[in-house]
Amino acid sequence: MKYLIVLSLLISNLAYSQAINERWVGVWIPGATGKLTISPTKFGDCQWVNKVTSAQKKCLAYYNGKISKKQLLDDLNNDLKNLSVWLKEKSITAADHQKMKAASESYKKILDDISDDTFRMVFLDYGEMANPDGGSVFFLDKDFVYETSHVEGGLGPSFSITKYRKQ
Repeated sequence: MKYLIVLSLLISNLAYSQAINERWVGVWIPGATGKLTISPTKFGDCQWVNKVTSAQKKCLAYYNGKISKKQLLDDLNNDLKNLSVWLKEKSITAADHQKMKAASESYKKILDDISDDTFRMVFLDYGEMANPDGGSVFFLDKDFVYETSHVEGGLGPSFSITKYRKQ
């Protein structure tokens, strides 16, 4: 049993002990405005680390887990169900419902282009500065970087996705 624990600790540590894949490196743009700059040492405003330590004061970026297209579609579908419930309960106006539904439909179009696969996630860890109600993760598919965000609580969609192309 003790060997299994040691083995699992070694395996979990390996997930945090890897340099960023060269495919990520470059300047990525989500559309008309903004950009995400990734280098072997920086991921946006965060420092890329090959190994996570427990004591941190700044934003760190590292590989952490996987996400599948199915999970992303499930999150989007949950949002769509909630929108219908909120409209029925009159928690949101019909106009707000239409805006939120249109946003969700645009996210669905982005998801339609993603491979039916599981993707390795890059996590941005803001440590003590983190928002406890949500966060973003990034993954790479084909020649695009995707950022998916989840926000808990409140009225409105909790899921969003942004597609970045290399500049």
